[in-house]
Amino acid sequence: MTGEVEATTVEAAIEYVQTLGHFPISTVEAQPSRLRRLLETDLAALRRPSVNELAIAIHELATLLEAGLPLDRSMEILIDLTPGKSLKPALAAVLVRVRDGMGLADAMGTDLRNFPAMAVSLIRAGELSGGLDRALLGLADYLGKAHALREAIKSALVYPIILLVTGGLSLAIVLTYVLPAFKPLFAEAGASLPMSTRMVMAAGDAASDYGWAGVLCLIAVVLGYRRAMKRPELHRRKDAGLLRVPMLGGLVTRIEAARFSRTLGTLLGNGVTLPAALAITSETLANTALAASVLATADSVREGEGLADLLARARLFPSLALHLVRVGEETGKLEAMLLRQADLYDREVQRIIDRLLAALVPALTIGLGAVIGAIIASILMAILKINELAA
Repeated sequence: MTGEVEATTVEAAIEYVQTLGHFPISTVEAQPSRLRRLLETDLAALRRPSVNELAIAIHELATLLEAGLPLDRSMEILIDLTPGKSLKPALAAVLVRVRDGMGLADAMGTDLRNFPAMAVSLIRAGELSGGLDRALLGLADYLGKAHALREAIKSALVYPIILLVTGGLSLAIVLTYVLPAFKPLFAEAGASLPMSTRMVMAAGDAASDYGWAGVLCLIAVVLGYRRAMKRPELHRRKDAGLLRVPMLGGLVTRIEAARFSRTLGTLLGNGVTLPAALAITSETLANTALAASVLATADSVREGEGLADLLARARLFPSLALHLVRVGEETGKLEAMLLRQADLYDREVQRIIDRLLAALVPALTIGLGAVIGAIIASILMAILKINELAA
């Protein structure tokens, strides 16, 4: 006999079968169907914790350690204080490893999906120097500033994106629903309609009849682009080309320079050696061309070459950044100059974004208004032409 029974444990299932007068030979826990597993999946638990959530948790852990609590007790309190479902299981797993005898850095290093390599290295340096609470405070400050810069960029892009989406939807409605309503009116006029009206009507017909094909082509292009970007060489070429785009390349370079400076300065300030700090910093950069340059610099620094000269040879970082790095090397205050440089570039990035938005939003408004206005004008010209023919 085979079958399934519902029970809280395997032992309870065996006892239930025995009460029916049977002797179980084997008992295996039944697996739910794929659909049921999908419906029961906790999406919040699958989401990676945000930078802000991680910064708050690390700052709270540093505060608890400063108060004199042992690490395991501090982790217990931190887990109770953490509200998110994504970070709480990760912290609970870290607590289990810590109680098994692992250090905090090693416990977090086994879960690089939730804890970045840069954070693990900073914590390890703090453990080795005996200043774990100070290292955690420095890490929390770094993550907080990185989150603030990312949120500032996202907030600045909200209005242009809304403008583009609403303008695109308006244009699609005009082409697919408004223009076909005028088709019977213009049918008798035929070739006597103005050229602009015939072009607009042809565009409306194409959007109505082949709009689905355009959507499929767009999806295919996006999927093809994402697949191509999985190839490291193509991704690096794209990122290198992006740095050469006027205005946009300068903005990307300054954003990455701020991230490079803050990460490297924070690592050096917490006792990480320069070659190791450069290798870790390269992993935090979003632009793969700059990341490859920094990683190559890490290999050359081990041979005794100066950091400023190596970065200048790459010709990717701004000249101001190179001068400040050189001054920091000459004065022995490299980490302080890097952190000051990061603050400088954060402010410059914000100014550039403000200037770009000051020009982008009016340009988008005027451009979309001109397109829709041209469509309406072509319809009005056709109506006037029909009235002239009728007269």
